Amino acid sequence: MNYIDIIRKYAENKSLEIYMVGGAVRDMFMKRTPSDYDFAVNGDCHSTARDIAEILSGSYVNMHSDVARVVVDKTVLDFTNLRGFNIYEDLKNRDFTINALAIDLKNFETIDITGGIEDIEKGVVRFVSNSAACDDPLRMVRAVRFASRLGFTIDEDTAEIIRDKAYLLDIMPGERILEELYKIFESDRSHVYIKKLDELNLLERIFPIIRPMKKLGKCRYHVVDAYTHSLLTLKFFEENISNIFDTEHGGKIKNHLDENINGRKRIYTTKIGVFLHDIGKPKAVNMDGGIVSFRGHEKIGVQEFKEIAKRLAMSIKQREIIKSIIAGHMRILGLFKQGASDRALYRLFADLQDNTIDVLLCSLYDITATRSLLDEDGESRKYSDFILNLIDGYYRYESSRKKFLTGRDIMDITGAEGSRIGKLLKMVEEQAFYGNIKTREDAVNFVKRVGG
Repeated sequence: MNYIDIIRKYAENKSLEIYMVGGAVRDMFMKRTPSDYDFAVNGDCHSTARDIAEILSGSYVNMHSDVARVVVDKTVLDFTNLRGFNIYEDLKNRDFTINALAIDLKNFETIDITGGIEDIEKGVVRFVSNSAACDDPLRMVRAVRFASRLGFTIDEDTAEIIRDKAYLLDIMPGERILEELYKIFESDRSHVYIKKLDELNLLERIFPIIRPMKKLGKCRYHVVDAYTHSLLTLKFFEENISNIFDTEHGGKIKNHLDENINGRKRIYTTKIGVFLHDIGKPKAVNMDGGIVSFRGHEKIGVQEFKEIAKRLAMSIKQREIIKSIIAGHMRILGLFKQGASDRALYRLFADLQDNTIDVLLCSLYDITATRSLLDEDGESRKYSDFILNLIDGYYRYESSRKKFLTGRDIMDITGAEGSRIGKLLKMVEEQAFYGNIKTREDAVNFVKRVGG
C-alpha cells in the first residue's frame, strides 16, 4: 500500500500542509528503506492521525500532546505539529542536518536549508545549530548513536560543542541516556563508539567510575589501565562472538543472546556487562609485597554497579544479567587455575542459572584480551578450550534438570514436608547432573534411600 500517496491526497482534500521529515527522508537519500515515517503537519496532528488511521484501517495512538502515531500492520507513521510558524522554522529546530530534511507532499519537492544532503553524501553528523546541545543535551549522545548506526563521522565543530557541553548530560533522566546507550551497543563495533563517547567527554558523565579506572589497572597480568582493558575485552567479544556460533552449541548460544530483554536482544545487555566487568578495581587496588592486586574487585564491582543501575533506571532483568557478569567473571578463572570438579561445576551452574553463558563469554574475552597483550597465545587457546568445555557442561546441566519427580511424588514416596521437599528435588537434580540418575526409577530409588 502506498501510504505516502494516500496521505498526500488526504492533505490535498483537507487543504493541509503535510511534510515527510526526518529519518525517513534521510534513509531515502541513502537508498535505505525507512523503518518508520515521520510527518509534520501545519494543523492538529491528532485529528490528522485519527483520520489517516481510519482511512488505512490502522490503529491510532496518542503518544504526546504534539505527537500522534498510526500503526498499520508493522509500519509506524508518526505525525507531529510543526515546530514554529512554518516548515523552515521546524527544520531549524531539529537536531542534525542529516535529519533536518523535508519532502513537501504537495509537490514532492525536497526542502534542505541546512546542507543535510551534502552531509549525507560526505557521511557527516553535524548539529543544525550551536544551541542544539543546550536545547536537548541528549543530542550529544545521539550524535554518537547516529555515527554508529550510519557509519558516519562527527563534524569537528559539533564534536567541540559536545566536549564543551558534556556536563549538561548530568541533568538528563537516566532512562533516556540508557535508551541511547542501548542503540550504540546494537552496533557490531560498539567498542569504537564507546571510545568515541570517551573522546567527547561523555563517557565519564554516564559512568563516573571510568575516570579512576584510567589511572590504574596495570599489574603483572595487565599491561594497560582498567578502562583500556575493558574496552579491549568488549572489542574481542564483538570481533570473535561469531566464532562461538560455529561451535557445537553455537545455535543454542545464539538463541540465548537473541532473547528479548525489555524489547532488545539480550546480547546488548551482555555487552554492557562485559564493558563494566572490572568497575570494582579502583576501590579494590592493593599493594601486596610491592605487587599490585585487585583481590575481591568483583564483589566491590557489584556494589558500584548498583549506583549505575539506579541512575540509568535499569530493569530488574538487566541488572541481574550485568550483576552476574561482574560478580562471576573471576570465579571462572579460579576454576581454570584450581581445577573444576563436577561438584564445583554444578554449584556454578546452579548459582548462575540462565546467566551462565553471559558470564562464561565475558570471562573468555577478558582473558583473551589480557593474554593478547602478553603474547601468550597458547594460554588463550587453553582457556578457550576450557570455556567450551564449561559451555558443554552447562547444557548438560540444563538437560539434567528434567523433572523426574514432582513435589507431590516426593511427599508420597518419603512423607517429606515443607522445605525438605525442595531439598530432595535439588538433590535429585544434582545426582542427575553427575549421571547417577537417568530414569524416573533411579530417582525414586534415590529419594527412598536418602529418606524424608
